[in-house]
Amino acid sequence: MVHGWSIAAIRKSAREAGPRVASRLQSHARMKQVLSIVLVLGAVAALAGPAHAAAGQPAWCNTPGLNARDQPGSFEYWKKPDDTIDWFYDIIGMSCSDDHSNVEHAADIAKNRAELTKVLDLTDADWADAAVWASQETIMRTSPSFYAPEKKAWSKYDGIDQYYWLRASHSTYDDLDYFADALDGKLTAIGRLGYLENCVPKAYMDSDVAARWALCAPDIALFDPNKVKAELHADTTHTGYERTVIRVQLFRMRQALAEQAKAVKALIAKDEAYGKLFEIAASARKDWDAKVVARQPLLDLVLAMDDGVATGSRKAFAGCDDTAWAAWQKAIGALPAKRFEHMRGDPDRLISFSQQALGVVMSDPDSYLASAALAMCHANSDMGDYLDNELGDPLQYSPGYRGPRSSAHTAMLSAGIVLDDKDARLVFPGVNRERFISRHSGEGSGRGPIASAKVDGKKLHLVFKKKKEKQEDCAKSHRTNRVTYIRNDGGLVYEEICDKTVMVDIEVGDDPADVDARYATAIKPGVTAWANGGIVEVVWTSPAASTPIAVFGVAVK
Repeated sequence: MVHGWSIAAIRKSAREAGPRVASRLQSHARMKQVLSIVLVLGAVAALAGPAHAAAGQPAWCNTPGLNARDQPGSFEYWKKPDDTIDWFYDIIGMSCSDDHSNVEHAADIAKNRAELTKVLDLTDADWADAAVWASQETIMRTSPSFYAPEKKAWSKYDGIDQYYWLRASHSTYDDLDYFADALDGKLTAIGRLGYLENCVPKAYMDSDVAARWALCAPDIALFDPNKVKAELHADTTHTGYERTVIRVQLFRMRQALAEQAKAVKALIAKDEAYGKLFEIAASARKDWDAKVVARQPLLDLVLAMDDGVATGSRKAFAGCDDTAWAAWQKAIGALPAKRFEHMRGDPDRLISFSQQALGVVMSDPDSYLASAALAMCHANSDMGDYLDNELGDPLQYSPGYRGPRSSAHTAMLSAGIVLDDKDARLVFPGVNRERFISRHSGEGSGRGPIASAKVDGKKLHLVFKKKKEKQEDCAKSHRTNRVTYIRNDGGLVYEEICDKTVMVDIEVGDDPADVDARYATAIKPGVTAWANGGIVEVVWTSPAASTPIAVFGVAVK
C-alpha cells in the first residue's frame, strides 16, 4: 500500500491515464501525485510477495494471480455492466481490491455479491472457484477453449469430460448426436448442457434450425440445472476455472432456453408442419426408452467398440470378431425373409442386391447396432471382408439408430413432411461418421445354381452349375482393306466379314469361387447363390424363388 493505493489499482490508473484519470482525480495535483506513485511502484512491483486477503475480504482473495489481472477500478466510479457475467467479474475484482474507494464501499460490494449469489445460484464454495476463473487471461474467460480427453474411453468420461467433448471444436452435429446417443444411459446433466449448447443458441444461425431444435427438444425436457450444480459440487477432479466456465454457461443456457422457447412457439405457429418434427422426436424418445433394456447387450457391445476407437487400443478389439459376428447373426436372423422378397438389384439404376438388402438391415435398430459393432471391429483389427465395405456407406452417411436422437433423425427423414410455403424446404443435419470407413476387399465372385460346395479350412469352395446352350459361331471369314480402328501401339485393325456360320454347343456359367467359410449357411448343391468379393450375399432355393433363405451368411425365415 502506498498512500492508500494498491499496486493493482495504481497499474489500472496508469493505463487509464489521460482525460479519464483527470476526470476521476478531479485535480492536476492529484494526477501528479498518482503518477509519481506509479514510478515508485514500478521499481518495487517485482518485490511484491504473494497476495493475502485483507481484513474483511473473502478468503478466496488469496487466489494466486487474482490481483495481478486487470482491475475494474473504484466502486465509486463503477457502473454496473449490462452483461451479468461482466458484473460478476467486476465484483470479484473489487471484493479483493484494497483501493481506498472499494474499502469504503465494502458493504455495497458485499451487497452486489449477495445479489449475484442469487442471480447465478452460487454457494460460498462456488465463489472460491470463481476467483480462480477471474484470475485467468481475458480470452480464457470470454472465449474458453474446449479439448476432449485424449486416449480415454467414452464410457469412463465424467460429466466435465463429456461437456468438453461435446463443446470441442472437432464436434459437428452428427458427431454430437452419435456421442450423446452412445452415452445416453451415462449422459450426465453437465454433458447434456454441452449438447444443448451446440443446439439452442447456435442453431439460430443454421439452415437446419427447425430439425435441430426438434432433435434437441427431448433433451431440453430432461435438462435439470439443479443436477448440473450438484455434479459440479461433487467434482474433485477438475479445476475451479473449469467448473466456473460451466456455471457461466449454465447461466447463459437458462437465458437462451427462455428465448428459444418463444422462437419454437413462433415457428410452429408459422407452419404446423414444423410441429410434426417435434412430435416425431418425442415419439422416438418414448419408443427408445421403452425398448432400451432389451437392447442393452447390443448397446454395450457397440459402446465397447466406440471405447476402442477413442483409446486406439489394440486390446480393446481383441476377440471382437467372434462377439460382433454372433450379434450380427442374431440380429439379421430376426429379420423376416419377406423383407428381402423380390430383391435382385437394379442394373439400370446401378443398384446392387447388397445395397437393396442393407437398406432393410439399416432400417431396423437391432441390426443397425450389430452392423455398427461389426464394422468398427473390422475397421480397427486384422479381421474383415468385403461386407465391411458394403456396410460402410450406410453407416457413415445415415443417422441410423445409435440412440434416441439418431432414431428421431431417421424418422424425420422418412416422414415426408412438406412445408406449406412452396418456396421453403426442410433442411436436416448432415451425417459423416468416419469411424465406419473400411478398406477391406476380397476375391471370389459368381452367380448361379450350386453344383458343389466344400469347406476347406476357412474357405468355402463353390462350383456353379454349367448349362449347355447353342451359339452361332463364324466358321469362315475374310478381311477387307477397311481400317476399323488404330491400336495404341499404332497397329491397324481391319474389318472382318463372316462368310459362313455354324451352330455350336457351349457351356454357360460362372467360374468356381472361393469365399469365407462363415458364409456357408444354407449352401448346398441345388440352391442358387450370389457371391461377391469373397462373401455370399444371398441364397435362394432356386433361380425362380422370390424370397431368400439366407442373407449375408445368416439364415432368414
